[in-house]
Amino acid sequence: MLLAALRGASVGWLTVGLVSDILDGVVARRLNMAHARLCAWDSQVDAIFCVFVLMCVWVRHPIVVEVFRVPLLVMMAVQGISLALDWCKYNRFSS
Repeated sequence: MLLAALRGASVGWLTVGLVSDILDGVVARRLNMAHARLCAWDSQVDAIFCVFVLMCVWVRHPIVVEVFRVPLLVMMAVQGISLALDWCKYNRFSS
């Protein structure tokens, strides 16, 4: 995905990634395969996907990341605090 962003094809790949992320949850629920462990992995993969989206935007449009630097940092800090609290309270990450 990041290599596609370097070549300029990021919008199409990001769209495919977003649609597949939405559909995998729908398919898992319809096939009755939505287990706690899979939900936890799905949440982790969603977080990784968001990081790659941010990296692609940063590669293609660095000014956008610069303009929204503070809100992005606040969002990442809140997510990090949430993960830390989940780990401290439940000894695992929530899904």
